[in-house]
Amino acid sequence: MNNLPLSLQIILLITLICCSAFFSGSETSMMSLNKHRLKHLKEEGNRAAKLASELLSRPDRLLGVILLGNNFVNILAASLATIIGIRVWGDTGIFIMTVILTVVVLIFGEVAPKTFAALHAEKFAFPAAFILKGLLKIFYPAVWLINTLAGLVLKPLGLKDFSINEEAISREELRSILMQNSEHIDGDNQDMMLGLLYLEDINVEDIMVARHELIGLDLQNDWEQALDGILNSEYARLLVYDDNIDNVKGVLHIRDVLYLYRDKKPITPANVLSLISKPYFIPEGTPLRKQLQLFQENQKQTGLVVDEYGDIIGLLTLEDILEYVVGDLGLREIEEEGEDEEEIIEHSDSKFEVRGSLSIKYLNKELHWHLPDDGPNTLSGLVLEELGKFPQVGTLVTVGDYTLKVLAFADKRISKILVTVNEPETDE
Repeated sequence: MNNLPLSLQIILLITLICCSAFFSGSETSMMSLNKHRLKHLKEEGNRAAKLASELLSRPDRLLGVILLGNNFVNILAASLATIIGIRVWGDTGIFIMTVILTVVVLIFGEVAPKTFAALHAEKFAFPAAFILKGLLKIFYPAVWLINTLAGLVLKPLGLKDFSINEEAISREELRSILMQNSEHIDGDNQDMMLGLLYLEDINVEDIMVARHELIGLDLQNDWEQALDGILNSEYARLLVYDDNIDNVKGVLHIRDVLYLYRDKKPITPANVLSLISKPYFIPEGTPLRKQLQLFQENQKQTGLVVDEYGDIIGLLTLEDILEYVVGDLGLREIEEEGEDEEEIIEHSDSKFEVRGSLSIKYLNKELHWHLPDDGPNTLSGLVLEELGKFPQVGTLVTVGDYTLKVLAFADKRISKILVTVNEPETDE
């Protein structure tokens, strides 16, 4: 090598630095590949993705061939730089070339290629995978020896198997991915997919219409009054009960009453009661995902939620579950009074006027809050639990990073609450 022309030595040194950049970038890019996207491309038949996935399945071999190549070219470059330095500057050239080579390798052989590879992992890793696969075949004996020796060192630490198995993505990981802002997913679709993931965590009582908010047809009322209520109902279905909701008779579909008119049959109590479908009961604590399945299996769209004692605590419809997933559909058929009021009114980025009967889990999902959901189900229940007594309008309650102000309270119910999201305190 001493006998080579100086120009050829410099060209060879530059080539070695380029090789160092390749190995450094390959290491970073291969380890920066998104495993889920890689799996997707692999299933689509992308050859480079298949090769990269194969290499990543044995990271010990991949790192072995990369580090073997990188160290080889770096040591060779250092030796060549020493020869060039002595040839140009004499003994002083050793120090000069050491400084120059350190800076050059650091910038062009490490920082620059690794930064590019981290930002453009696929662009770098996919072409590199073909070269690395070939080098692994050529230098496999050396790589095997290095990995064997490394295995002996790692064995006391409990590492025996160096292969990586593909793991299915967990709900928590998928939820985190979806909650990240993405230019490929608009807000509505993002909320819909998050709603599907939350179905397992949300129970029927979290989104049901509470018992005290239900309206329906009381058979104890005067029949003319009851008939007027049926014909002027703004809902497609009515809950029918006898004096008390616990004495429920079933659900009446207004469409069936109109069929009586079409068939010119008298609208008598007997004819109307014959149209009532049997009530369908839902145990408290049933997850929404399970209940959606049960609605489908039992061909039902409406159910009454009952507690462990068999008392009715609310009502749930198929539309309630669908609205939770995809947003307001305007389909809810048996509603609470005051339906026209908006559930959430945003006054600013940190102030929200919220209906007190809304589920805490629902608010956490919709607004990405972190209110405690291991106690009361509703926001009004949380205020009452914190106070330990009935509030007055204007009462303030602080829960974590949230300040809750009672805006409306009547008939032992908190109907409106102003929620202020405070900036989290940071330790100085």
